[in-house]
Amino acid sequence: MSTDKPFRPPKQEPPELETIEAEPQKQLRELSHRIRQVQEAKAALVKEADKIKAQEGMLKAKLLEVMDSLQMQSFKMKGVGLVYVHASPKISVLKADKPEVMKWLKENGHGDIVKEDVNASTLKAFVVGLREEGFPLPPLIREYLHREPRFKA
Repeated sequence: MSTDKPFRPPKQEPPELETIEAEPQKQLRELSHRIRQVQEAKAALVKEADKIKAQEGMLKAKLLEVMDSLQMQSFKMKGVGLVYVHASPKISVLKADKPEVMKWLKENGHGDIVKEDVNASTLKAFVVGLREEGFPLPPLIREYLHREPRFKA
């Protein structure tokens, strides 16, 4: 995309559907209704999946509690198979400590695992800010316009 201001559609009231010719109007109506139905079905499935995920988490916690009380690491059960305790570490570094940890890794021969990265949302906000202030994008940052229909009740 060029270094001009980002594309912004002209501000105007959208036309009433009834003012559009019959066949395209029919297509717009059918597609819009179908998309709305799919969005509602998707939202219901996501809500149900969240409930099931929470239930799974509670059941797993209770299972671990019972296995720990019996000092069991694993057991076999018909219809289920092998059930075992898998333990894996979760590692985190405080944001304030990240530069020091990265420095330590590099100084101790582990620099190959250090990756510098920029969050995509942060970069997008930065680019939008540049555009709004009239500055060109740096040459290696590419921009494209993603378009999709959205709905507002």
